[in-house]
Amino acid sequence: MTTPAQASLLVVDDEDIVCQSCTRILSNEGFRVDAQTNPIEGLRMAASTEYAAILLDLKMHQMDGLEFLDQLRRTNAEVPVIVITGYPSQDTADASMKLGACNYLPKPFTPQELTESVRRATKLRTISAKATRAAAAEAPGARIELAPWESAGEHYRFLGEAWFRLGEDATVRAGAVLPRIDEDAVLSLDIPRVGDLVHAGLPLAALNLESQTRRVIPSPVTGKVVEVNQEMAANPADVCVAPCSEAWIARIQPSALGDELRRSRARSIVLANDNRIRQKQQGEQLEHLGCTVYGAGTATETLEALRAHPSAVLFLDEASFGESGPDVVAKVNMNFPDVKVIVLAEPGSRQDVAFRSKKIFFYAVNPFEDNEVLDILFNVFGTPERPDIPEEMESRFLPRWVSRLHITNRKGTKVTLLVFSELVLYHRGLGRQLIGKILEGAYPIETTRGIDARASNPAFVQGKINEEATHSGRLLILAAEDRGRLPGQYLLDPAHAILTGLTGESRTRAGVLVVQPAAGREDPLGFDARTTNALADHILREMVSR
Repeated sequence: MTTPAQASLLVVDDEDIVCQSCTRILSNEGFRVDAQTNPIEGLRMAASTEYAAILLDLKMHQMDGLEFLDQLRRTNAEVPVIVITGYPSQDTADASMKLGACNYLPKPFTPQELTESVRRATKLRTISAKATRAAAAEAPGARIELAPWESAGEHYRFLGEAWFRLGEDATVRAGAVLPRIDEDAVLSLDIPRVGDLVHAGLPLAALNLESQTRRVIPSPVTGKVVEVNQEMAANPADVCVAPCSEAWIARIQPSALGDELRRSRARSIVLANDNRIRQKQQGEQLEHLGCTVYGAGTATETLEALRAHPSAVLFLDEASFGESGPDVVAKVNMNFPDVKVIVLAEPGSRQDVAFRSKKIFFYAVNPFEDNEVLDILFNVFGTPERPDIPEEMESRFLPRWVSRLHITNRKGTKVTLLVFSELVLYHRGLGRQLIGKILEGAYPIETTRGIDARASNPAFVQGKINEEATHSGRLLILAAEDRGRLPGQYLLDPAHAILTGLTGESRTRAGVLVVQPAAGREDPLGFDARTTNALADHILREMVSR
């Protein structure tokens, strides 16, 4: 494997021996390495020099690694950071990933582990830069010339049940690993169109089922759809049986790949099984479902694997450990209290009670034979639903509907969101979520409730738009219109007919957020909780991004 010519790395660790060791190993691999034992000075270096990646220790005297990473991300959102630590834990692994670390490497590590981690991080940086340049250079409405998609060799990344995988050309393929669905119950699959803009957390596709219900599949990334898998439209049940191979749904040109990499997670599993043939079979099945699998054959190997991969889930084969199995789980509980344990049992096992007396997540009998493993993966890796912001008591005296939201964002820009029809309730749903998120972000906010009876009058609407455009640094209008897309998807339309009366700078600062409404519902923007939450996030992002 080749190394980018003199790619620069920064090692920040208050132990000089670690800095020297990393410098020696990585210099021999063709990298140029700067090392710093003072994290405050290291932060200054990171701000003034463009590094291909940064290796960062967690426990340091002047400033711990998490504080370093938090301050770094305020000025540099893109540089890959590999956290190295002699005190691995699930809490610090999670905190590091939330702050944008691309890998978490427990000490001691081998030269090969260090080198592979750095190569992967610098490769992600290159792919992310390609995606950013492609998104910036693309003219509105332009079609992308596509070469056949080739994997960049990276792991599957997940946002909830939705996955994406990086391609060599900086596009991604996206799909989903769903819980068990009867193949015969699948009627059809709604997929996006080439040219559609999709947004992370909002619908990418939807399975229509025989029960007259729909299973919405969220998009794991934000970007432009450049190719769709037409085979999925003809064989929609494939999403149930081959979700990470034939059943990709769309190829997407991401517009913020760095953000998607930070928000997403690999599904890491330590598979403890001393039967190498069975371990290989189970491991291959899990890999076909998008998991990254690390094998272990003994109790000692299991504990070592969990130490090296603190964010992994443990799949423990009951037959491999016999009567000592519950004791192994007890050791895992003691050393890694946050690790979720799945026990893989055989029919007729008599250790059910012994295992359940320990802290386990699931006790499953032959889950690979009846695809119960799909339900297990969905539950063990599924993103917990963010608690809804509590509904406010509906007032009998104040209007229910929001017609205007006005905030001042972090850049000092005054932003107004107008709603000209009864779309947004103040006390629940999208309105409550959006207002709650604005308040959580501590943005100064003014809210106007009620719909003027003249809102259907074009002259009144135009006058209101002109007035707000004059007094706001940015004007957004929320509208529900059928654009032939999946309910909950939206696009920002700067050329909408409602803006034709604006001229000059007022026109360039305005746009219409067009949301595809929920079909056949009294509340056009009444979506499921996850879609509503994600839509509120994206609307707020549109308000605060400029």
